[in-house]
Amino acid sequence: MSRAQRDENPAIQDFLRWINGVKRTEEDGGRKFVPFTRLKAYFTSRDPTRRLLYALFPDQDEAELPRPDHVERHYLRVFSILLCIHQGPFIMHFLEYPSLQDTRLPFATKPLDFPVSSKSDLFDAFWQKQWEFCVPTWEYNMNYRFEKETVLPIIRKEMIAMGGSSILSKIVVEDEYNHLDPIEDQDKTGKTRNGVFVLKSFRGKNAREYFETERRAFLKLGAGKKLPSNIIGFYGSFVHNDKFNLILEYADRGNLEQFMQSAVPPSNLVDNIDFWENMFGLLRGLTLLHGLNEDNTDHNPRELGWHQDITPGNILVKSKAGCSKYQSEFELADLGLSHFKKNDSTEVMDKDTYGTRAYGMSLKAPLHVRQDVDIWSLGCVFSEALTWSVYGRSKLLEYRRRRQEEFKECVGREAGDAFHDGHKKLGTVSEMHSSIKENRRVNDQLSPGIVELIDHHMMQQTGSRPRAGYLYLISIRLVENARREAQDFWPPSPLPPSAATTLVDESPEPRSTNENFPDNVTRIRRATSLYSSSTEYQHLTSEQSRPNVTTKISAPIDNLSSVHAPNLSLADGLAWKAKSKKGFAKLPYEELLEEHRQRDHVSCYNQKFDTRIWNEPVYMQIFLLDSSASMKAHQEDVRSVVQVLAYILKRINPDGITIYSTSGSTKIVTKKSKDILQFMDSTRTVKKSNMEHSLGNIISDYLHGFDRPKPKVFSRWPFRKSFQQALSIYVFTDGIWQPKNDPYDPIASLYRRLQSENLPRSQVGIQFIRFGHSIEGIERLKELDSSLSTRAQPLDIVDTEPHDGNILKMLLGSINHWFDEDATEGKSVS
Repeated sequence: MSRAQRDENPAIQDFLRWINGVKRTEEDGGRKFVPFTRLKAYFTSRDPTRRLLYALFPDQDEAELPRPDHVERHYLRVFSILLCIHQGPFIMHFLEYPSLQDTRLPFATKPLDFPVSSKSDLFDAFWQKQWEFCVPTWEYNMNYRFEKETVLPIIRKEMIAMGGSSILSKIVVEDEYNHLDPIEDQDKTGKTRNGVFVLKSFRGKNAREYFETERRAFLKLGAGKKLPSNIIGFYGSFVHNDKFNLILEYADRGNLEQFMQSAVPPSNLVDNIDFWENMFGLLRGLTLLHGLNEDNTDHNPRELGWHQDITPGNILVKSKAGCSKYQSEFELADLGLSHFKKNDSTEVMDKDTYGTRAYGMSLKAPLHVRQDVDIWSLGCVFSEALTWSVYGRSKLLEYRRRRQEEFKECVGREAGDAFHDGHKKLGTVSEMHSSIKENRRVNDQLSPGIVELIDHHMMQQTGSRPRAGYLYLISIRLVENARREAQDFWPPSPLPPSAATTLVDESPEPRSTNENFPDNVTRIRRATSLYSSSTEYQHLTSEQSRPNVTTKISAPIDNLSSVHAPNLSLADGLAWKAKSKKGFAKLPYEELLEEHRQRDHVSCYNQKFDTRIWNEPVYMQIFLLDSSASMKAHQEDVRSVVQVLAYILKRINPDGITIYSTSGSTKIVTKKSKDILQFMDSTRTVKKSNMEHSLGNIISDYLHGFDRPKPKVFSRWPFRKSFQQALSIYVFTDGIWQPKNDPYDPIASLYRRLQSENLPRSQVGIQFIRFGHSIEGIERLKELDSSLSTRAQPLDIVDTEPHDGNILKMLLGSINHWFDEDATEGKSVS
């Protein structure tokens, strides 16, 4: 084809000028590319195809020319490339071969049907120019190997950090090539819509190995789907120009170390609670990494994971739209040292990958480590974050320096930083934690709880640390309690300076007993911690604004028990049980359990009535164990709660406990925890329990007891139509039972009978003890506890409590309004 392209033609000039003006520059290599949407819009809106064909073939009739719509539909890129290399007339040849259509671009090698030209460089020119028009679309979870000449759709790039094995860069992807949203988010406003990501490029001789390790970790966690919250988002990977790259989520607030450098610590209770509620989300992320479902329940995973490099630098911080910096999302990142192992044994250990030492748990790297190595590391991070949140950045740096000094003394050499001496926790760490407990803000109940979480759970010896999911549930409870306390003491309006100074004048000055960490948190800071702002703080420090006002703003911490029911944790209950077995140990708040003994007819037992006149115990205690398959994951926790409750209850009623399961009609009556545990082990598992049937049978048997004649010895209760024992039912469940088989109707029947007998609320209590954190289970039990009033009767005989919650509430919540938190929310009480 000898016809030459006449570039001076106005139609061709217009196209070439436009194409040069619309090109974008690839930031990574400085090469140009033409966005396809702009190219398509040019040919659609200006209708230039016909004019360009006339310019290329001026001697041909219109009928002999190609149809413009056919060119635009199948050869738009090809036609544009030919025009740019000044070989437009060759379009006639391309139109004859489907193998040369746009869909076949880019050509890696010369196609058989490619036109022959006297110019030997025709294919070379075409091959070089095609990359400007063949920018690849980036799709979610991609794993592509691009040609060296491929132009990437990166229009901005800025290096964030450089490490020994990788470079982190902030990148912006051209919008039309950004399809990196997960499938479930593609029709929503997702977090990738602004096109900002992090590109992690591996370098060095081990680049491929590091790349494959981290990519494999993300794939195992996401299983091809969107990664959950609290683990950095992974969008795909690619190899280009011998570089191995991961496309990751961009965290606009940097990492936790940078956050604690740039942000001011929270100055009031609400900000502090917000900060820790989001920090605790890291436990949720770790739960998923270790091999649990998103609802924090075991799912018999085929593979279990280890992170092994949890440090402030490997925790990323991402802002949330419309939220304060303390409501930022914290995410585990840098999975380069993570590893996974098949769940094929009860002893879950795997090879140590020699991750962080400063935040690690041992000086001499063992050959194998448990997953709780990550629990220790996260506990160390929490310790530093807590120091920062209470004292600020300078005290955090001092804390690190003192640890390093003590560590050097212990090991006798320059060994860096650590939280232990190779055998036990450093004294500096214990001193800091004690200082935080002593010098917390007024009404700050959260910080002491965090210290307990770290000291009693996370910084224990290996093998004694709880699972991450268990710790996450504890953290949820800590935040819930802290919010409740904050609501009780939060002023309804800004506190006037005069009232605030009264608090400063009249409150005694708490003094630190720790010389290493003196109290740098002034009384004024504590006074303002409930409502503080910089303006209010300046008012407080002004001597002119301190009139003699006697109004009290906040109740003393020691008097909280007069408002809120006391708490006995599961850990304290187990500790008391162990001490009690060795000798005398009084149960904390044991006097409150007198309410169990004094429940109506139970008192007759204490008055030494002859129980032979009554063929059954005067006071019935029943444990109903949910045998659903989903409960298998919680057997360890069920056993702990059962042992504590059974040990307490047998002190109240020596007649024993009746044990049922939801998988059969077999029951046992026993006084020993050992018998209950053996019963649990022998119980048949069902896919999902029918709770209406199982609990209904127990309630039905109890209702039949009302129809028996009343013994003469109880004739002193003439207002009773009949006699029946007091009853407590403890249901151990995760709430994941058969749909449409909730026990509303049996409970309603029981309630109506209690009303007809003029019996008090304390006659019967049904306590649901919840295991796991399934949303389905939580909502179902919440409905039973709080929303049954919409079903015709205010059923205040039902209460629910998480298994790691308040043991006293499990015993008394269904019969005592002080422990039933919902009673204050306007529910009717019979």
